[in-house]
Amino acid sequence: MTTGPVGVIETDQTVFFFRLILYYICGTIRDCYAETRKSKITIVMKAVARIIAVALSTIVILVSNPLASQANGGRTDSKKALTEEKVSIKYVGSENGQVIFRVEFENPTSEKFSLIIRNDNGDVVYHQQFNDTHFSKNVFIANVDSDIQPTFVIRSADNSEIVRQFRVSKTVTENTTVTRL
Repeated sequence: MTTGPVGVIETDQTVFFFRLILYYICGTIRDCYAETRKSKITIVMKAVARIIAVALSTIVILVSNPLASQANGGRTDSKKALTEEKVSIKYVGSENGQVIFRVEFENPTSEKFSLIIRNDNGDVVYHQQFNDTHFSKNVFIANVDSDIQPTFVIRSADNSEIVRQFRVSKTVTENTTVTRL
């Protein structure tokens, strides 16, 4: 004789009695075990189904979030961002003691931007705002010294900048031609 968890004295008769009740309720002990197992499987399957539902909901939210950002007319941050590839500043040549640079900027969103040119000392010698989609401008800079270092700045509305610096060295060569007469 032993005492069970609830204080019931377990004897061969009480064990037989409980087995008889289980047999009566479940049909057989084996069917009862199978039903208990089935119910455990059902509980596990429901838990797995809930986890899958939560995971799918999370995936749908994460995937649809970038799509919602397309509702702003298709403008994306990559188009708005000021990048090195969108700016081109090239030396074109010189004319009448001035050097010529060609400044080009692809601005697909047509947002305001500033073109700023500084001299060797960092002083602003040119500052103008534009909003052209395909900006292109020839800039003439007086070259009175032998060396100049102009700095070109393209600044967007959000204060991001692309800075390009150049060094222009002027050398004068003298050609002397001697011909026999």
